Amino acid sequence: MRTCLLIVSILMCTACAATATTDASSTAKTYTGPYSAQVVESTISTSLQGGGTFPCTNTYTMSGTLTMTIDQVSGVIVGSAQVVGTQVETAHAGGSSCLAKGDLSTRWSPTVAGTTADLRFADQNVVPNGSYSVTSKTSFAGALSGGVVTGVLGFSVAGSGTIGTTSIVQSYSTTMNVTLR
Repeated sequence: MRTCLLIVSILMCTACAATATTDASSTAKTYTGPYSAQVVESTISTSLQGGGTFPCTNTYTMSGTLTMTIDQVSGVIVGSAQVVGTQVETAHAGGSSCLAKGDLSTRWSPTVAGTTADLRFADQNVVPNGSYSVTSKTSFAGALSGGVVTGVLGFSVAGSGTIGTTSIVQSYSTTMNVTLR
């Protein structure tokens, strides 16, 4: 019985020691800051039956919060990011066939990698709809210095394909400077 208890105690202590030395989250730090930009999305619909081409623009204000939790392990950054916000439609133009698309929420959870001098993330989401698909992307490039993360946050959307008898191409791209403390 004593031998059994001794073995269990050794195994538990070994497990505790292993957890204590490999738990990177104990040195992780969180940096948070706002983002905001105005973006104009262009959509061009073309009738495949000779009905013409119909350009449309939708204007949005994008705003929210970028949060990065990063840990420096041997000079290499390991971490995650959370991009949470809204995309509020403020206008649309282009004729009677151009409709408001409405407000959207923004939520991304990319992985952060690199070094303190070169922090990066990139993520994308593809949404198919028959022979039409939309690819949304987010990215970040920046640096951590003096306890502050600075860099450029980007968003883009590119859609193309056909829906019924209409060919559609839509796109927007924007970048903004951010500071996280």
